[in-house]
Order: sequence, then structure tokens, then C-alpha cells
Amino acid sequence: MYISQRKVHDFSQVVLRLHQCSNLESFITEAMSLIRRVVPYENGAFFSAEPPLQLFDCSYHQEEAKKLFKYYRECYQDHEIYRKRVFSRQSLPVAGQAKELLDFDDREENELRVGFLIANTMHYLTGVRLMHCGNVLADITIHRTQKHRDFDDGERKLLKMLGEQMQYIFAKLRDEKNAMLVDKEQQAVVSRQTMVPFTVREAEILLLLAQGLSNKEIGGRLFISSETVKTHLKKLFAKTSARSRTELLSHSMKILSDRQ
Repeated sequence: MYISQRKVHDFSQVVLRLHQCSNLESFITEAMSLIRRVVPYENGAFFSAEPPLQLFDCSYHQEEAKKLFKYYRECYQDHEIYRKRVFSRQSLPVAGQAKELLDFDDREENELRVGFLIANTMHYLTGVRLMHCGNVLADITIHRTQKHRDFDDGERKLLKMLGEQMQYIFAKLRDEKNAMLVDKEQQAVVSRQTMVPFTVREAEILLLLAQGLSNKEIGGRLFISSETVKTHLKKLFAKTSARSRTELLSHSMKILSDRQ
């Protein structure tokens, strides 16, 4: 197995570039084009488990690619034939050679090979699975047509090494994204909790005020004096910084609905 100095240099540059990705979306978007710099390919697919995402990188014309992968989704995606065959742990290592998948006894009758791969000129393929703590993060496959050579041992080794770097970066960016989502949710909860708090009596007065009742009518409903109602309203105006009853109700109803 031979890996040139140029390939080693390209590998280092790609790893550096991947480490510079600031979020999961940019990492997934750039991953396929960066892999191509280390291991040239014609068509590729990135299947992310979490978040669920499928990215296809093709040499086909865009419209042709849409038709191709629409056909793939309709015929194979629901049954996961493609991924199961490519990433079967029983028959393939983490980075497997194309002939390990395609060159078996019943290849002429194999639906995956004849019906999809060969039919769409994907003659050679290899792939890598990104793992973290025993869980699958993503599956990546790359393909070459028959007019090109198969992936050699050096290229498969580089892809495996790249996968080891990518799975660390992927897991880190995914965890950062999840942490940000949790943080935003917690901030929203705190924000709701720190909204102007109303006492039970104040909430009762606000609800009656929203019905258009006067201070006297509100007092009669709650069995308190109109002066007591006025005192509560003064506190409510101070809490909400409202300048009128209309503004007070506008602010207060939103707060009350968020608390429910």
C-alpha cells in the first residue's frame, strides 16, 4: 500500500478545514467536496442519522441527478437495501472495497447492483461509517464509473483515517448544536418565569377588567371595595409600565396566557 506525500499533505489540509467548520450544517455541506480532494470520486452520498439528512454530491447534470436520486429513494431508501448492503458488518469492514460488495456469485441477479448501481454507472464504490460511543452518526459512500479504476488500498486507508477525524468533529458539532437548543429552551423557560408576576387577586382583577367592568363592578364580584381594586390597579400599572387600561390589558393578557 502506497500513499504519496502529496496525498498526505491533502489529507492534512482537509482535516484542518473540517476542524474549522463552526456548525454541523457547514460541516455536512463541505464534507463531500473535501473528501474528493483526498479520494477522488464521481458520485457520493452522505446519510446523517442525527440530524436526519441526505446529501448527494454528483457529477451528473442537476436535473439528471434529481431524477436519479428520486428513483433511488422510491426503490431503495424505504427498505434500506443500499445502506444495509454497503455497511453490513458481516461482509464489509468500516471502509470496504467495491468488489467486496459487487463481485459475489449472484451479482448478475442482484437487484441493488444491476437495478441501481450499474444502471446509473456507479460501478465501483467504497464507504465509511462515522461512529461515536457505539452509535452511528452517519454513513458516507463514494462511487466511480467503470471508465475509472477501482479504489485502491491507499485510498481506502485515507478514507478510513479521514472518517476517524470526521466522526470526532461531527459528534462535537452535534453536541454543541444540541446544547445550544437546550440552552435556548432553558432561556425561554427562564424568560417566561421572570415575566412580571401577578398575584391571584391581580389576575382576577385583570380578567374582570378585560370584560369591561368598572372598579365598582369588579369590587362587587370579588367582595372587595372599589378603593382596594384601585390600589391593585396602581400596582399593576407600576409592574407593567402601562400608561392606560388598554395598554395594561395588552401586556397583562399576553403574560397570563404564557403562564397557563
